[in-house]
Amino acid sequence: MRLRILFLRIVLPVTVLLISGQVHAHCYREAGQRYRIDPTLLRAIAYTESSLNPDVESHTSDIGLMGINRSWLPILKTKFGLNEADVWNPCTNIHIGAWILANNYRQFGKNWNAVGAYNAACKKLKGYECQKARTAYSNKVYRNWERLKNQPF
Repeated sequence: MRLRILFLRIVLPVTVLLISGQVHAHCYREAGQRYRIDPTLLRAIAYTESSLNPDVESHTSDIGLMGINRSWLPILKTKFGLNEADVWNPCTNIHIGAWILANNYRQFGKNWNAVGAYNAACKKLKGYECQKARTAYSNKVYRNWERLKNQPF
């Protein structure tokens, strides 16, 4: 019984995460190449947003691997003709996340503040509170990037 519980709680979820990361490796590489972003950084953002679970939906309306907020749906519809069902596709989700980060790089420079802005757009937060939120998020991504950068895709 204990062995079964161990398997269901630890071994199975870890195996699923590893397989998920490998299955979508080409998507991270393609998006990274298209938007000139380190694919491991994209994977670190996905790990931070969803623990590499493509089926996750957060309490703040973020969906998929890259945690794409539903507030992006009107822009994605206008610019790319994408709807919510499209955003649930893991590869599409990764490409959207890379596109958002590339826009942040254009706006803020290619730095960790731009990575922080991926999660903290600061529409409500201002000044110090905004910077604090961006720094906290970028620190999480950085830690995950450090952990993932030496692991094979």
